[in-house]
Amino acid sequence: MNPLGALDCIGETVRDRTALCVGSDVASPDPPPFGLPEVAEMKDAISEFAAAFVFDVTIPDDTLIVAGTPFIKTWRIENIGSKAWDNCTLVLVPPPAAKAGSSEEPVSVVNDANLIPESTTVPIPECCVGSWVDVSVNFTSPVDVEEGPARSKWFLLKPNGTRFDRGYLRYLYMDCVLAVPAQA
Repeated sequence: MNPLGALDCIGETVRDRTALCVGSDVASPDPPPFGLPEVAEMKDAISEFAAAFVFDVTIPDDTLIVAGTPFIKTWRIENIGSKAWDNCTLVLVPPPAAKAGSSEEPVSVVNDANLIPESTTVPIPECCVGSWVDVSVNFTSPVDVEEGPARSKWFLLKPNGTRFDRGYLRYLYMDCVLAVPAQA
């Protein structure tokens, strides 16, 4: 839940809990280092369905995962839009296809068969405007892989099947490092 209560907040940094709020005296003492637009511009840019990444609840980036291991990745995201989320979905971005007529496998760091989600779609729990929600995906790391980085990329869909509107969050990533267990 938003720590500022009923204020009309349009942005918040997780690290220092500084908020930019419409119609309030709460303001950042210094401009954020990543160059947020002016409050009025942000208000226009954020529409009905928008989300912000809060943090990785489980499996932080670059976590070592042993081949064949089942695990659950959970992200915390915030509803920064103007509409409550109901019947929204998290969807796996499909891997890029091989070029027509090419015998080569597609080269990709995204969903390159390194991580196997239990499902390619996951329902997003209901979430009121200004609240946070945890979204989880069940994975199993593949058995026959080389050691190295792996990534799975996901996007959010509205109830009507279109992508979420402009906001801070375009994709959620599951980044890890796969490890092959030592032979006994």
